Amino acid sequence: MANKYLDLAGLQRLVNKIKELIPTRTSELDNDNGFITIEDIPGGETKITIRHQERFIVDDSSIFEFTKGYYTLNANSVNWYLDGIKQSNDTLIEINNRTIEVVGGLPQGSTVVFDYVEYTNTIIGLEGPQGPKGVKGDKGDTGLQGIQGIQGVRGKNIEYLWNGTQLGVKVEGESNYSYTNLKGDKGDKGDQGIQGLKGDTGSKGETGNKGDSIELLWNGTQLGVRVEGQTIYSYMDLKGEQGIEGLKGDKGDKGDTGPQGLKGDAGAKGDTGNGLEFTWSGTQLGVRVKGTTTYTYVNLKGDKGDKGDQGLQGIKGDTGLQGPKGDKGNPFTYADFTATQLNGLKGPKGDKGDKGDKGDTGEQGPPGEAIADSIEWSKILNKPSLVTQKTITSATEPTLNVGDQWHREI
Repeated sequence: MANKYLDLAGLQRLVNKIKELIPTRTSELDNDNGFITIEDIPGGETKITIRHQERFIVDDSSIFEFTKGYYTLNANSVNWYLDGIKQSNDTLIEINNRTIEVVGGLPQGSTVVFDYVEYTNTIIGLEGPQGPKGVKGDKGDTGLQGIQGIQGVRGKNIEYLWNGTQLGVKVEGESNYSYTNLKGDKGDKGDQGIQGLKGDTGSKGETGNKGDSIELLWNGTQLGVRVEGQTIYSYMDLKGEQGIEGLKGDKGDKGDTGPQGLKGDAGAKGDTGNGLEFTWSGTQLGVRVKGTTTYTYVNLKGDKGDKGDQGLQGIKGDTGLQGPKGDKGNPFTYADFTATQLNGLKGPKGDKGDKGDKGDTGEQGPPGEAIADSIEWSKILNKPSLVTQKTITSATEPTLNVGDQWHREI
């Protein structure tokens, strides 16, 4: 408006002009500077109100000067909104009729809107006859976009702290961490290991000198040894000490996914906080705040599993080729053996030997004394009792067994 004050006649002319333009009982006319509201009151009275709205973006000051009009001091004629939310007028200080201050300061970049009344008055006049109903107006244009919503409360960062394998988490500003143990449960006992691969066959050695063969015989974990031809084995228990612990079994199958947790209450939107980033290195979990370069690692590998059962005895390998000839050893002496060992090495009684060769012919005996022209066997006295008489018709020397005696009858 060009003038702040109008005389009564001028104001009446303005009212009549507005009614010609908008013939309704309650009318509002707006221009670039504000809103003029005209309200007919029963009894011929008309209430006129002139108000303005001004919008500001907060910088480093909380004092605002209006440019579209004025307001009445100390009449509670100013309302204000911060980011679209109506605020209490108790925080306003009216410096003059076009300058106002907000006590306590405002966030920079926020939006403040002031709605203030410049003029209100009631005109008393005669109520004229009701005019004809006007033609329905065209549909109004789409309204302007609403004022930007209030900025959310600043969010708080997440802080974490390791205690062994426990990860503690808390919201920035809190004093206590909430810990969760991320160490896995002790693994199940590993399966028995598979049988080892058969070893490669060794290269063939040089042919060794023929010696007495050694015969071996297993009795459980005892190995018996004897020289070829002997009847008794000398045993030695070759059971070794208990083997080392078997390899850890394969990792168990992944467990079923747990049930969906209850939905939590929605929190207030805050500034973007610093998230956590994770990475695995073997069984170690590394954690760092997003934007930092170094991970903090904690080994989450479970305790070593129980010792696995002893594996089955491997398949007996093929007999290796003859090894290289060894250096000549020193011969055994009786001092190298105990009496029991010597008895164990003593062989059984040998078989009866073959008949020896025929001895040489003895020297010619002296001539015997002549007793008679002939001697008959039946007339020999003191004959050996084991001698049996055989009649030999051959002129050659007979074949005799050991102990036989013979004579020739003339």
